[in-house]
Amino acid sequence: MEKKYLEKRKEFRELLEKKQKEKRKKKEEELKKLKQIYGNVYLNRKRDKKIWKENNIKNEEWRKYFKELLDENKA
Repeated sequence: MEKKYLEKRKEFRELLEKKQKEKRKKKEEELKKLKQIYGNVYLNRKRDKKIWKENNIKNEEWRKYFKELLDENKA
């Protein structure tokens, strides 16, 4: 059982790595095309960080809000 799990895990990692390489190759090809068309191409590869906000709205307020929305749509 454990051996089969390890084999499947290895297959999954290999597949994941293959897909990542394909994705990188595709992006490189797109950049080459852009460079041929526009000359020098500069990219900003900054990743946006997710900002988590706390939800301070009570359940009863949610219900009231959505009930009002539904009532407006019926009219």
